[in-house]
Amino acid sequence: MRSPGSNPNERINFERLLVGSVSEVLRKPLGSIKQTDMSRLVELDVSGAGISELNGLQIATGLRSLRLVENQIRDLRPVQGLVRLNKLILTGNNIEDVRPLARLVNLTELHLNNNRINDVEAFLNLQNLVDLDLRNNRIPQNQRALLRRELPNCEIRF
Repeated sequence: MRSPGSNPNERINFERLLVGSVSEVLRKPLGSIKQTDMSRLVELDVSGAGISELNGLQIATGLRSLRLVENQIRDLRPVQGLVRLNKLILTGNNIEDVRPLARLVNLTELHLNNNRINDVEAFLNLQNLVDLDLRNNRIPQNQRALLRRELPNCEIRF
């Protein structure tokens, strides 16, 4: 995977990084990956790559597991249509707004520890969750209680 350049504030082009990662996963040469290949992608791990943008990921509609740990992601809108996801690991990013995750009703495992989240109402629709990690976020006590009440079958860590 590509590591960040010498400038720590460099914005990484996810589409370019994604192509390299997908090329490895699909065992196809760069430049030969088509949208149909992306839709057949089931699992992707692009952790620790300094990614700040997820544009381009929305065409990977077959993804069931996505791991983007220790990047600089803020905007989750590109993943809101990845409704087949059942595992999403976004530990150690800069995420504040989790509303785009509300449509991902097939999620069973969601890790968002070490981010900047303070509103978790978007998770109330995620009734299939069994593992939710929200440690080291700024979640108020009343929202913690609401989550525990609305997701009784989920192990929630704050």
